[in-house]
Amino acid sequence: MPNERLVSYDGNLLTGVRDRAASVLALVAVRTWPSAELNTLVRYLRTIVLPRLREETFSIHGEVGSEWVATAQANYERLSTLTARLERAEPAICPHLQLRHVVEEILRLLIGIDSCGEVFSSTAAF
Repeated sequence: MPNERLVSYDGNLLTGVRDRAASVLALVAVRTWPSAELNTLVRYLRTIVLPRLREETFSIHGEVGSEWVATAQANYERLSTLTARLERAEPAICPHLQLRHVVEEILRLLIGIDSCGEVFSSTAAF
């Protein structure tokens, strides 16, 4: 099973996202639009997290069952969609509360990934 191979960096990916998300959420909490922090989070998701998760999902395709791969692909797409929502977020069309919910949903998805020691958790409810 691929779990042993993936555990070593899943926590690092989650920590990187948590650190960047914390800055976004702190500013949202005081009703300040987090432009630079949001850009940093999106860039990290696009350049580090999504490519790594996609690579691992497809590299282990033959090692796990098709149900796991289908779940992994669906969750990858969900994370990609949420990241795209963050990219399009701007103060005029995205209230602070909505931005907070999207960031929190990304964190929940990645926590599900990390807690199972897999690229994507089949128990993540998104």
